[in-house]
Amino acid sequence: MYVHAYQSYVWNAVVSARMKLSSKEVLEGDLILTTSQQVPSKTVDPDDPDEGGVFSVLEVEEEESSGSVRALTAEDIASGKYTIHDIVLPTPGYDVTYPELPELRQAYIDTMARDGLDPFDMRRNVREVSLAGHYRKVLHRPEDVGWEILHYNGRDTLLDTGELSQEGEYMALRVRLKLGTSQYATMALREICKRDSVDIQYWGKEREEQEKARKRETRE
Repeated sequence: MYVHAYQSYVWNAVVSARMKLSSKEVLEGDLILTTSQQVPSKTVDPDDPDEGGVFSVLEVEEEESSGSVRALTAEDIASGKYTIHDIVLPTPGYDVTYPELPELRQAYIDTMARDGLDPFDMRRNVREVSLAGHYRKVLHRPEDVGWEILHYNGRDTLLDTGELSQEGEYMALRVRLKLGTSQYATMALREICKRDSVDIQYWGKEREEQEKARKRETRE
């Protein structure tokens, strides 16, 4: 699990480098998937509470993409056929094609060099740390997106219950969206709220401190 987490860490660093080049436009040398081998879905008995499958990092890799890629050409860019949502980047591994853009190749090198690793030398004698790598899309467009403003009275109110009213003391934004493999709602919330994802978890604590301060001022 730790080595796969490290792959994700490197991938995110390279995505940041890619976004600095252009956050909206495709660039010559960007990678797109040309083929993808889909993993058959497991048949699950919905009436069996013990059925649910076992999480496997290897299965996640295969589901993300085990296909091949090619680099976009100037003609591809001019055609207007591809968007930023088609672009993929590989996690570091011995069986992936790295992007041709020199800034991105250097991002792999610089990020991994801090740990004494070479992205172009990923084979190891121990299978668990000899990673093939896989491709992930740089940007995903969520499906079935919806939102609504809710009012509630107690801070411990569950927002999926009927304990809501239009006159509640507190206000909340409830967002619904469907995400795929290696896509996280925390990233969507970061973009919606325009705040660092690390800060979001402290909002509740900040509000408590603000309420305590207001109560102290009232007593005084």
